[in-house]
Amino acid sequence: MLSLAPPANNPSLWYRLMVAADRVQDVSLVRQAYEWIQRCQQQFGEDNSYADTIGDVLDKYGMAAEAMEYWRRAVRSQRNSYYSRSCAERVLRRLAEPERTAYLQELLAADSDFHGTYAMWLAGDAISWAEGHTPDLDRWERILRSSRQRQDERPFRSWGMEEYPVQSWLDYYRGQAQASEADRRRVYTVIRDLRLGRVSAAAQLALLELPAAEPLAPLPRLLAYQRATQLFEDNYLDWDRLFPYAQALVSRQDYVAAAALLGGMLANIPNIDAGRQQAGRDLLALCYSRLGSVGLAIDESSPIAPLMQAALYLRLGDQRLALETYLAHQALFDQHRLELPVDLILFVCETHLAAGGDANFDRVEEILRGWLVAMGERPEVDARDKARVQLLLAKNYFRAQRYDVARSEYTTVINRFPGTPEALEAEFGIGESFMAQKVYDQAELTFERLAESQDRDTAVRAEFLRGVLASRRGELDEARRIFRTVLERVPSVELANQALFNLAEVYGAEQRYLEQLELLRTVGRLGRTSQRWHAPGAPLSIVVQDSDLGISRGHSRIPVLVTTEPGGDRELVYLTSGGAGKGLFRADVETRLGAAAPGDKVLQLTGNDVIRCDYPAEFKAEFHSVSQPDSEIRVASDGLLEAASARIIDRQEETFTQRLQREEQERAQQDRRRSQGRPAQQVKPGNLIYLRVKDPDRDLTDSADQILVKLTATSGDQVQVRLQETEPHSGVFQGTAPTAELPAGALASDTAIDHSPLLAIDRDPQTYWVSQPDGATPKWISVDMKDMKLVERVTIRSPDPGRQVPVRGVLEGSQDGRFWFPLGRNPAALPAAPVADSYGPMTQRIYAGSHVHFTDWNQVAELARNNQPLAEEAVSTLAWSLSPSTDQERSAQPHSVVWHGKFLQQRDGVVRFYLQGTTTALALDGRVELALGPGGRHVDLWLAAGTHDLAVFSAMQAASQGASCRLARADFDNSQVELVPFRPADFDLSDPVARPALAREPATLTMAEGVWDFRFEPVELRHVRLWIDEYVGEAVAVSQFEISGESGSEQYIPTEADVLSLAANDVLEMAAGDVITAAYTDEFSLAAGGRSQLLTAQLQATYFDARVEAIAYDFVRLESGEVINLRKELKRIDPGERVIIEVVDYDMDTTDQPDSIRVQVSVNDGPPLELVAQETEPYSGIFTKEVDTSSTREPEKLAVKRGDRIYCTYVDSQNTFPGHAVPREAVVYVAEPSEGRVRIVPSRTVRR
Repeated sequence: MLSLAPPANNPSLWYRLMVAADRVQDVSLVRQAYEWIQRCQQQFGEDNSYADTIGDVLDKYGMAAEAMEYWRRAVRSQRNSYYSRSCAERVLRRLAEPERTAYLQELLAADSDFHGTYAMWLAGDAISWAEGHTPDLDRWERILRSSRQRQDERPFRSWGMEEYPVQSWLDYYRGQAQASEADRRRVYTVIRDLRLGRVSAAAQLALLELPAAEPLAPLPRLLAYQRATQLFEDNYLDWDRLFPYAQALVSRQDYVAAAALLGGMLANIPNIDAGRQQAGRDLLALCYSRLGSVGLAIDESSPIAPLMQAALYLRLGDQRLALETYLAHQALFDQHRLELPVDLILFVCETHLAAGGDANFDRVEEILRGWLVAMGERPEVDARDKARVQLLLAKNYFRAQRYDVARSEYTTVINRFPGTPEALEAEFGIGESFMAQKVYDQAELTFERLAESQDRDTAVRAEFLRGVLASRRGELDEARRIFRTVLERVPSVELANQALFNLAEVYGAEQRYLEQLELLRTVGRLGRTSQRWHAPGAPLSIVVQDSDLGISRGHSRIPVLVTTEPGGDRELVYLTSGGAGKGLFRADVETRLGAAAPGDKVLQLTGNDVIRCDYPAEFKAEFHSVSQPDSEIRVASDGLLEAASARIIDRQEETFTQRLQREEQERAQQDRRRSQGRPAQQVKPGNLIYLRVKDPDRDLTDSADQILVKLTATSGDQVQVRLQETEPHSGVFQGTAPTAELPAGALASDTAIDHSPLLAIDRDPQTYWVSQPDGATPKWISVDMKDMKLVERVTIRSPDPGRQVPVRGVLEGSQDGRFWFPLGRNPAALPAAPVADSYGPMTQRIYAGSHVHFTDWNQVAELARNNQPLAEEAVSTLAWSLSPSTDQERSAQPHSVVWHGKFLQQRDGVVRFYLQGTTTALALDGRVELALGPGGRHVDLWLAAGTHDLAVFSAMQAASQGASCRLARADFDNSQVELVPFRPADFDLSDPVARPALAREPATLTMAEGVWDFRFEPVELRHVRLWIDEYVGEAVAVSQFEISGESGSEQYIPTEADVLSLAANDVLEMAAGDVITAAYTDEFSLAAGGRSQLLTAQLQATYFDARVEAIAYDFVRLESGEVINLRKELKRIDPGERVIIEVVDYDMDTTDQPDSIRVQVSVNDGPPLELVAQETEPYSGIFTKEVDTSSTREPEKLAVKRGDRIYCTYVDSQNTFPGHAVPREAVVYVAEPSEGRVRIVPSRTVRR
């Protein structure tokens, strides 16, 4: 080809030549191709298409001078081409000062659609903060203002000024503490005056943060905040840009401005995930509560606080949350309904009214009638509120079919509130009540009077009701005429649909079923405006409503030309007249995704297309004027997002034969290992996540397109996954995401934007977690090490010792994420004065009198030591109350209970104590572990095996309320926390374990320069949490959260693998138990009226939780003579019997052969015997090991004696709960003979 004379300029061919030469890395071929391109352009003129790539290849192979010359020539040849801008950027990259500035000024002088780009580059050089360069703000401002003025003089042409570089200038000066206020104000003002969309809006917000040189009036200032939100895009990225401004306003206690900004964000950026939306609502609620705005002030101590929260939800547009809050506090609503905002009362009543039923109608009547009696004559109550309540009461009677009462209430509305919209609605209500009672003459008089109204909508609505009245009377001809007249007047969409439906009913009564069906298909397709969006695959319904067309010119059908741009399809369709009256024509056009095929009676679409409808030119020539279509129709569809742990298949679309074939293929390819099997909504860490999106409007080209889906794990990691269209024009996108286990994770109570809690456990001390700057307490940050570690030291550092540092708080540890016990605290735990001279068997003391006002443990000790109890006795459970049936007078009087004695902990572990009463407290081993406070609280404590001195206090307003203390022990085999009453065994001092527990040394805390350094006796932990009750400033920050082992020999956190580097890869790191959320932004959604909406799907990361049981088999002979084995659980044995250990752990079924695992057996506290259990068969995931016992020591047997306990233990290394390696255990008791007992139980006969 290079030997032939070029026939014409062909930039695409030039591009392919240079790419081919680059692929084979042939320098000679590159030069020959370049010379051939030169000859083409000398002969046929310059063309700069692909000039950037051609120059890149030349430069790569040592022809830098030729590349520069080619780029410079391309810049000059077609200055409005993108290739001109791209080549200019390459030239500038290779120029040093002063040549770079001179070339930029040359570019700027020429007329170009990229003059804004060149001005931006020149201004960037002027403001550069690179080392050794001083920003020249005067020159920077001159360049940008000149560019803006130049663009104003050339409207309707491109500018080329780009957002991101300008945004970087704004971000730099906003975050530069050394910059003067004057420089900041200048930079912000210039960027605002560029009128560059959301960047200029952000600059306006930054200006409002500064002290105002000329203060704005309050209302214009708030409008400036609200207006700024309208210039941002509807996505989470722009939400994240705005949210820090709102947080900064809250931190400065400017709640009015923060509320204006947050309100605008929630209204104008709705397409965000639920977490961001809830954070915005919570911060807005905080602003309203601090402001004390009328109807929205929420005093947390007020008894109606939950209902005020419901009112706030309602005003924020979240009716679901408002309804849930009301239903949860219905009794409270009934007590305080007169104190609540009217809009909440109306919402509650409308909800009951919509539900229907006599009970709901009666409730609405009670609420509204009560409100009118109490508020109806108060002059300070708004008259419109009274009218709304009165009208809703009338509608309630109408719905309850109490028409006479409803008419009376409607009349009251008309008389008391004339001229209001409620009065007009009441007039219609009177007519409809007459019609419902079949008093047709009175109804007709009412509707005729309303039909004479000067208001068009009122008259059309009244005319429609006259048609309904005629239909009810059986006057079908009159009803048909009226409904057709209503449709000719082009009513509102809602009224048009009702008219079409009622007209269809008339045709049905006349047995004109085809015309009835045609009209029913038209329902929803009439009104004053056309649809704006269409989904590929659905028929496009075209309706023409014009009485001047068609029959008046002798046409029985109307031609319409349907076209798509840029797709290029053209279809001519003919609309035929239906039964809805003269001038109403309709037809449907089939649509589908695909390349355009004009004239095939099917409209092919892509997501880029715009659909237009028009009459053919020859048809329009017959009329003086023809109405034009009122809109362009764009392509949109409701997307569907699916996420699963296996390939996603549309089973409902399969034929029976296809299903059989697929199932047979799946059986052949199935991985039968139980460790890999999961329900579709669960995924094992390390396995793939399968994703699929059905969204036809994202099919944009004739090739297979791509979309992005975001995956987020609750432990913090997130990745973006690119999905590929299954084939061109399918509109179905599929892809997979790899997963892995996360080495560590961090969570927090709340988080400021760009300050994730993961930043506190990375290896960079300059990054840090920051809470929301709302001044609220408590705050907390927790670290998950993903496995049990022996921890001895925790060090917590703040980035700035002078601000955002903790003041008071508790360091807590947990082994399972449910039970959190204190490791250390500031201030230290208070000592607890003893309530008795000595602690022995658990004792209960009852005291008369009110002690609910106690605030200090010393008051409890004084009460117990210096006052005579009403009663004192030894108890085996901690619960007391006095029933009114026993002593009515005393049961209503205040009493207190003090329990004290030895508490027995069988093995080292965590215990939760849950206290009930009006005022409660708990002390253990001489320390106050739960300070005096309200009942319904709990405290978790790590206790060593042995006895502990326990004292519990509970005061009651009335003895009938009762007082109690229950407990729950941490149990790795049970994911539920189960509170149970104390048992006699918890206080059994005769138990061999009942000896004083080993005392643990209290933790030490060293505090200096924003560092909290905790040291304590080694304890096994998986989670560590800092609970912060007080801090300096409006937010708290942590830059490093270090967790170390014994004597600091091993550091667990930060991990060796930096969690932030893992966050940047393409693998989703997760932990067992994580919820994985897939999110996809459906940019054009029918359900959202063409706006974008966020679609989500969820999976859970799981392992199988292993189970250990001791079993045995019984041999049973059937009638047929066959002997079978019956499996049974084993609880007790006699010495000499066999124990079979059964472990069910599907995660350990890893091969296609019988696998094996290790188990341990021990007697009492003796040393464990390690054994190997074999899988019962391939793919079963069930492992067994037989253990024989003996009363004497024998080889291969376990020696036991009566009263012993046999512990069967298996370490489950992969599990969902608790999520780390944990020993699973089963206990078998060696039977010990005991004396038999006989009990005689009395019985009685009850007559029924």
